[in-house]
Amino acid sequence: MSMFSNLIKAREKQAELSVHAYLAQFDDSTLSRMGVNRKSLKTGGSVNHFL
Repeated sequence: MSMFSNLIKAREKQAELSVHAYLAQFDDSTLSRMGVNRKSLKTGGSVNHFL
């Protein structure tokens, strides 16, 4: 794999974890309305900004 491909792959993983961390803030009923199951969220991400 090229260095560019590795960079893209790392950024995609980082973005996915950030989205999952953001979604984890919501309660179960809100997640359900959005069509997201809390058990499907990956751990390890963080939200890097203040809401």
